[in-house]
This record gives sequence, C-alpha cells and structure tokens, in this order.
Amino acid sequence: MSGLRAVWRGLVRSTAKCRKNRGGLRSWRLSGAGETLESRYALSTNPVGFDVVPANQTTPLWVMVGGMRANAVNFSGDHDWYRVWMDAGMTYRLRLDGTTNGLFVPGLSDPVLTLRNSSGVQVAFNDDANGSRNSEIRFTAAISGTYYADVGGFAQETGGYTLYAATAATPDDYAGNVFTSGSVAVGGTASGVVGVPGDRDWFRVALVAGRRYRFDLSGVSLADPQLNLRSGFGLLLDSNDDYQGLGRNSRIFFRPTSSGIYHLDVGGFGSGVGSYTLRVSTA
Repeated sequence: MSGLRAVWRGLVRSTAKCRKNRGGLRSWRLSGAGETLESRYALSTNPVGFDVVPANQTTPLWVMVGGMRANAVNFSGDHDWYRVWMDAGMTYRLRLDGTTNGLFVPGLSDPVLTLRNSSGVQVAFNDDANGSRNSEIRFTAAISGTYYADVGGFAQETGGYTLYAATAATPDDYAGNVFTSGSVAVGGTASGVVGVPGDRDWFRVALVAGRRYRFDLSGVSLADPQLNLRSGFGLLLDSNDDYQGLGRNSRIFFRPTSSGIYHLDVGGFGSGVGSYTLRVSTA
C-alpha cells in the first residue's frame, strides 16, 4: 500500500507533457515527486472507432416509423442495416441525409439508400433525390413484415448520416367532421385508412330510438384502433379503446333515445396509422 500511496502522491503533484513520435505515435509523460509514468498510443483515422451496425439481417437495430436513426459510415465500403416494420398496403417514405449529427465527423456528401425485403433482397434503391445528393425512397409494401433500410456512401465515401422513416402523405379518404362523405348502414361494414398520425374518419349512421346497437372497430394494419360515438351535431356520446376480450380492437354498445343521424368517429391510438374495418349491427 505504501508504494501505491507514493505513486498517487506523485501523480497528484505531477506535470504532463505530450509529444509526437515517429509513425504517428504519441506519448504522454507524467512526472513529479520522483515518479514518471509514460504511455504511448496511436490516433485512429476511423471517425467513430469501430463499426457498430451490421450490414446484414443479423442487425438488432430498428428505425421506427415516425422516428429516426443517426450514425456514421465508418470506412470505405461500410453499410449499416436497420430493421423497419411495414404493413401491407401502406406507403412509406425513407429519407437519408448526410449530417454531422453530433458525432464530430463530416456528414456524408452523397448518401445512398437501399430498401431490402425480409430475405435481404433489394426491392428499392435511390441515390440523389429532390434536387440534392441526399436519398429518398417511397415504397408501398405488398406484404407485412420486416424490411431493411441499407445505408451507405457513394463511391466508398464515409461520414455521418440521419435516416428518417415515416408514412407517406396520402389524400384523406374521409373527413373528420359532420361534413364527411362516409356512411355505414346497420348490418353493414365500412373500411378506411388512418393515413397520418391524428387522422380521424367519421361515418354517418341512421339509428332508431329504443333499439340497441353494437359498433365494432377492428384493425387490419392499424395496430390499436380507437372509436368514438357522436351525435348528429358531433357531440361526443361514448368512446372506447381496447374492449375487454377483443385485444386492441374497440366496441361500443348504444341505445338511442331519439331516432336520427349519428356519427362514428374512427382513429388510431396515439400516433397509430393503418387500415381498419368498421361494422354496425343490432345487439
């Protein structure tokens, strides 16, 4: 212990010097109280140190729809793969920008983006989009499942990037108010798509006083459908999300006291998007 104390006291009262040696090696020398500690090391030209994103289907990293990932192409020929879940029938937008993203390395000057299916086979590719050297892919999934966003640099370039994933903006199928063109009959069904986070689709339904009705909202690709019942003027009468025994689907029972037009207001919980089916029946 006395030897350790001596070294500690020496380091506390030490002075530090750094010098560059041959071959790019640098030496730190700590001196003081009769003790000297020297260490040699080499500076790496790799901007991040080592590759942390596999370039194959073993990658554990996801880019969530509505989210982003920031990293770097570390060396010439490096590619980073990210998993992304896509639902059949939905159109998605993947954008890849060259950015410094806080890694203290230059951004990719010409990022290249490839989309691959669950088998790793290329299904879409882009280099240079929207009048810039950044890349963008719009893709409509034919099959639900895991896809892979493959990030790289043109001509063996290296540098930082930011990858974004989102649903592509699509025309709204139904208005979210009393002027909606949507309607559903008792004993019938209606289908639609929550196209963007916050989208609401309203459907008119004619109900008879004293009869008991059941309204069922089931997600097709919409993971967590949410249902509101409104009056003919749009006033909220009832609401449901995750009906017991139906998983994340929704159900409302209702017995009107007056006959007339009511509205079924369909949406996704939180930022959920996707397709759905609405059913109206007597109970």
